[in-house]
Amino acid sequence: MRTLGGRASPETRRIRTGRNISFIQGRLFSGHPPFPPLSSALEIRCFGNLAFRLGDAYLRIGNKKAAEFLAYLLCHGGEPIPKQHLAGLLWPRVGGRQALDSLYKVCAHIGALEYRGIPLRLRSSGGEIQLDCRSISCDLFRFDALYQEKDNIASCHTLLDIYAGPLLQTQGYDWLAPWEARYELRYVEILTSLLSHYERSGDATRAGVFRKKLLLFSGSD
Repeated sequence: MRTLGGRASPETRRIRTGRNISFIQGRLFSGHPPFPPLSSALEIRCFGNLAFRLGDAYLRIGNKKAAEFLAYLLCHGGEPIPKQHLAGLLWPRVGGRQALDSLYKVCAHIGALEYRGIPLRLRSSGGEIQLDCRSISCDLFRFDALYQEKDNIASCHTLLDIYAGPLLQTQGYDWLAPWEARYELRYVEILTSLLSHYERSGDATRAGVFRKKLLLFSGSD
């Protein structure tokens, strides 16, 4: 049915939304790759400002909730997350089926990006959603991997290069605080290790650089 002026009635829009959700659940969440493999790596920056780049072009996700959803999945490194948890986290004021519908709409938006050649792929199994990270290069992933080698001085220097600023610095997500604190503590740990190393080796110049960085960081709290 249509209302005057040619606009779909609320009932028609509800039916269309339901059909779209069913399509997305079947297409994106079937457990099988819905599209051919993607060869281009998408670069995502999480330290400092959240940014997406494919080749030489920076991309706009075009939906704030979709960007937040992707940021949360990235923080979890591609691990599967329960749908109910994601819906409650991102839409805490609505809850229930309405929150799940909103989640599926965001997934539909991300699915449309994949049609445009942007390698963002979601998978679902057993009531959980995960981000397929095989075609994604992310500074957060590099930091986590290299942090396992933090006893190596060269690795410490590279970790500082990767940490371009607080995690998702300008986003202000409600769930972000513990994640931001985790990486700030690791940043301070790396600075402290480098300071101690150069103090022990007698390199006063480099020790002074990292002492200053620590003081600047402490002063920003």
